[in-house]
This record gives sequence, structure tokens and C-alpha cells, in this order.
Amino acid sequence: MFNVFFGFSFCSKMNKILKIVKQFFHFIKLFFILKRYENI
Repeated sequence: MFNVFFGFSFCSKMNKILKIVKQFFHFIKLFFILKRYENI
């Protein structure tokens, strides 16, 4: 029972971290796109 609860909390933490990482990469992508348009 404890293992299941720990696994669930770990999965939710991983999902939060993955969301943050995705947003971070999305921000970097937008930044590079803006830099590219500035160079044109």
C-alpha cells in the first residue's frame, strides 16, 4: 500500500517536472524564433 502511494506521488511529481521542462523548451523555441526574425 505504501509503495503504491509513493509511486503515485512520484508520478505526479514527474508530471509536474515534465510540464515545467516542456514550458521551458517552448520558451527557448520562441526565443530562437524571435532572434531569427530579428536577424532577417
